[in-house]
Amino acid sequence: MSLESKRTRMKSGFLFICTVIRSLFHNHSSFRKKAELSSQPLSPTPLVRTGIATLPFPVKPGDLVWCLMPLSEKELKTVPEGHRIRPYWIAQVKNNHVMGFYCSSKPIKQCAENSIFVISGEVTGLCRSYVDLRQLHPIPFDYLLESICFIPEPIQNQANKWMFLQHRKDSKRQDQIFPVTLMPYPGDILKNKGVVLRCDEQFYTAIKMAANQNLTGGIKTRNQYLSLIHQPIHSYFTASFKADELVGLADSSTVFRLEKNHSKQKKQAKDKEKMYQMQPSRFRCGEILKDLYDQEYVFLFAANSHHYGYPLDDFIPIQLTCLSKKLSSSFMHLPLEDLMTDLQSLSEHLEKTPFIAILKHLQKKLYSQPEPCRCLLHG
Repeated sequence: MSLESKRTRMKSGFLFICTVIRSLFHNHSSFRKKAELSSQPLSPTPLVRTGIATLPFPVKPGDLVWCLMPLSEKELKTVPEGHRIRPYWIAQVKNNHVMGFYCSSKPIKQCAENSIFVISGEVTGLCRSYVDLRQLHPIPFDYLLESICFIPEPIQNQANKWMFLQHRKDSKRQDQIFPVTLMPYPGDILKNKGVVLRCDEQFYTAIKMAANQNLTGGIKTRNQYLSLIHQPIHSYFTASFKADELVGLADSSTVFRLEKNHSKQKKQAKDKEKMYQMQPSRFRCGEILKDLYDQEYVFLFAANSHHYGYPLDDFIPIQLTCLSKKLSSSFMHLPLEDLMTDLQSLSEHLEKTPFIAILKHLQKKLYSQPEPCRCLLHG
């Protein structure tokens, strides 16, 4: 056998051995890859399984639950591995899946503000949770991992109203998905009733607010601008509340400002009422008083430890003067006709002030007194 034939046979044998080894290595690699794939959990899919499944733990509408995101394999690859488990706010429980809203610990990008509902960290026990109310997601029972907490019904109630307002703008949006009774709540802006401040099982109170955009401060709603300069509070039966009355929702800080403003106005009204009540005085209505420089004043009435009148040298008095306590009596009185004329002038010019009631009361008493006693009338 020639040397060249030996080389050809050796080369053929070497190639055969390489082919066998490569084949064995390929089979082993393929077997190993299949074993690894079979040991991995199945990727979530958006499809809901048929048939009846069993919940891994009790779940009801209103629960906040940790879930594996119900996405397809392609979508799941776009989500970082540490973010594939998310809280979902459960709204419905079906035979083999639940329906829930996607939640995030941060504001959701590319989601309009009016489509996000915020649950405070005090409720969740974790951190503030931003809920995307645009869409309900079907979540198979297999992807429910652990319950976080139950969101109280008043918060579910407010989420329903939020969705109701969005549904009114766009009929494709979800509408009142949580199975709770719609009730009034502080911050509800109601048509023809104002803003709800307080509520209980029987009654709710609301401030009727003026729709005037020229006034500073207020609440902007879809159809109008409600000013913070409001009218008195009114009470209504809670059972009479209807979703059609909703105009918008105010935040808690606005409700606090309204409550504080109302309490302040109520206190001021009481103080004014107390201040402008006539009080007994040692001087008489129409009595002429003097100061240290012999400047003369006509005394009219006392209210809340203050004395009120006007300078005698005013030809036609148009405003009241708060008199000094150091004035002394001259023991003279303004003639009755002059006093009547001056009171009439003051009443016309002070028609929009709290003093008008006292001035009219003085006029009435002067007219009702007998002629000899009119100039001696007490304030």
